[in-house]
Amino acid sequence: MFQTELILFLQSFSSDVLTSLMRTITSFGDDKFFGIFLLIIIVGISFKKGIFLNQMFFWGLMLNDSLKAGFKLPRPRFVNSNIQNLQFEDKPPSSLTSPGANSFFVRLDPKVVEVFRSDGSSEYGFPSGHVSTTTVLWGGLAQVFKKRALYMLAAVLTIFVAISRVYLGRHFLADVLGGIISGGIILLITYLLIERWNLQDKLPNVLRLIFMFGVPLVLGLAAPDIFGTGAGYLLGINAVSIMVHSKYDGDPDDRAIWWKRAIRALLGVSFFFLTMLAFDGILELINLEDSTLVEDLIVKACTIFIGVYGAVVLSFKLGLYEGVKRDS
Repeated sequence: MFQTELILFLQSFSSDVLTSLMRTITSFGDDKFFGIFLLIIIVGISFKKGIFLNQMFFWGLMLNDSLKAGFKLPRPRFVNSNIQNLQFEDKPPSSLTSPGANSFFVRLDPKVVEVFRSDGSSEYGFPSGHVSTTTVLWGGLAQVFKKRALYMLAAVLTIFVAISRVYLGRHFLADVLGGIISGGIILLITYLLIERWNLQDKLPNVLRLIFMFGVPLVLGLAAPDIFGTGAGYLLGINAVSIMVHSKYDGDPDDRAIWWKRAIRALLGVSFFFLTMLAFDGILELINLEDSTLVEDLIVKACTIFIGVYGAVVLSFKLGLYEGVKRDS
């Protein structure tokens, strides 16, 4: 599964049209796409389901990032410089021309891994983040909205994103399979905890708050380079949930005609990106843009909180929500 032959075989069919198609497919696993999509769901479609999907997604992001940092395995292009990076232009990170693993179920050559780790690179390959997040988001959508079409779409998109990552030279077969497993673990855990055992209604408030804020805060502070981004966004989105419930005594009633939903979604995306740009400017001004703790944990938490909470509050003031669901 860590062999380079499959990648070189797929790239032997490369063409401008096929590469353009694969780049488009792989963008469905990109963080920017997911960020916009999740904002649209939480503000424009369903606040309650959107909060849950965001929580799933950011826990999945932290799990995948921790696995990457734990395994510290190279991407295919480091192992074999004959592999092309068809996603974007770069220089070969090494002059190695290793075939990778000797057989299908064998790990990478330890000597190659040792060279990679001694190089100090953090361009880890296993497991694939694109495939993991695709599995979590689309699989989570299917779980939350209970639509058969979404289950089929989740399977199709996950497979196609996985193929695109191998074709583009960004991952081994083992990496994309690892991404599917990583995302599947999050889906299984949430299914067991929420749907099977219904723990969200059984946990005492203190334990729930520890899980919502204490655990991600500790992880983010302990290893901001690994958990910072996911923990920051998770803290921010959980704070939105608490604040909205406190201010309105329940979830927003999302029912509305299409143009009201569209305006809410536009407000959410606009608030988020304007806040992100403002924080980027502030960090550059005070010379803290290289601080992982500040940029990945604190700023991410503040950005998503201000973006989503601000959009919800303004939407209420503009009459874009029908009211509040106090029985939730």
